[in-house]
Amino acid sequence: MPVRLHVGPRRSKDRHARQSDTALADVALAIGGLMQSVPEISEIDINPLTVHGEGEGATALDALIVVG
Repeated sequence: MPVRLHVGPRRSKDRHARQSDTALADVALAIGGLMQSVPEISEIDINPLTVHGEGEGATALDALIVVG
């Protein structure tokens, strides 16, 4: 199954914003793993995803998982 990842513009002017790239990559890998382990999932929409500072992870403020 092809996977598309759409990432919108960063809204932070924080000069340390690159440090949050690790958290964003962790989220993408976790979503990919979930979709591989549950093949019935056809779509996952997370909007917005707030990425926190270094070592603080990310928070999905709203999510939709489509099965089927």
